[in-house]
Amino acid sequence: MRRLSIGWIQAESGIWPLPLGTTLGLFFALQLSQTACTMARDHTSSSTHSLYRTRAKLWRWSGGKASWYFITLPATVAREIRLVDAGPRRAGFGMLRVEATIGGSTWQTSIFPAAKLKSYLLPVKATVRRAEKLMEGRLVNVQIVVRRAG
Repeated sequence: MRRLSIGWIQAESGIWPLPLGTTLGLFFALQLSQTACTMARDHTSSSTHSLYRTRAKLWRWSGGKASWYFITLPATVAREIRLVDAGPRRAGFGMLRVEATIGGSTWQTSIFPAAKLKSYLLPVKATVRRAEKLMEGRLVNVQIVVRRAG
């Protein structure tokens, strides 16, 4: 049985349920992203930025002498980012400038599209991993503020 994720739309006329992860939900999200309404669930939006909160695993990529740590954003969050924030064309192969927060650590970075995963990758700096005592393979609560080009 498939679990339906319900979000909420806040409009001048009140707060309305929004079925996320469905064709109908995507249609409403697309329509509402072009109006003065804001989505509220794990996502809020303004004319200059959108805020997303999620939980995902920290993983390590090793290449040569260096290791990089990332969080792959869940598909539902990535889909919302593509609909609301990414727009039709982006410079820099689709990366989006963000402010990320994990625990008490906040930093400026970019999320990068991962076409094979149909998602975005958030790089997590060593200073953040140390400060928040993050370990590879563990679930991490993360907040991302996507800044819109303007």
